[in-house]
Amino acid sequence: MAYTLLVERLERQYLADRTGLVTAAYMSGEEVTPPTLDEALEAFDAALVVVPESVTERDRRNQAFLKAV
Repeated sequence: MAYTLLVERLERQYLADRTGLVTAAYMSGEEVTPPTLDEALEAFDAALVVVPESVTERDRRNQAFLKAV
């Protein structure tokens, strides 16, 4: 279910980004070929399998500080 919600959010973001890109290109007179939804989904799936970087102690302290603020 969580994956479905993420994909739905990705679709909404894709449509918003695509609309903005095409509108900006149209207003400036340029031709643009926006990425397809399938390409966006492939990039999303690829990002899911990437091993995350380890969090350093400094990052942990910064996160704790930001939470406290």
